[in-house]
Amino acid sequence: MRWVFRGDEVSKPLKVKSPCIGYCSATTFGDVCIGCYRDAKDVDMWNSYTETEKTEALIRSYHNYKAMKEKKA
Repeated sequence: MRWVFRGDEVSKPLKVKSPCIGYCSATTFGDVCIGCYRDAKDVDMWNSYTETEKTEALIRSYHNYKAMKEKKA
């Protein structure tokens, strides 16, 4: 986790929230959930990830989302 500094104040570490929307389904695109666009490993490991790993997983899910949208077009 990282601390956020605002002037002389120090806030609590930022927490990355799960992108899960409760609609879990794999696709023919691979093991990518069409609800949150995370791959199966990221879904399974989410609770054990550090905040940095969660951020990296969100970046991967964004790339999965973009790739799926391009594939549909």
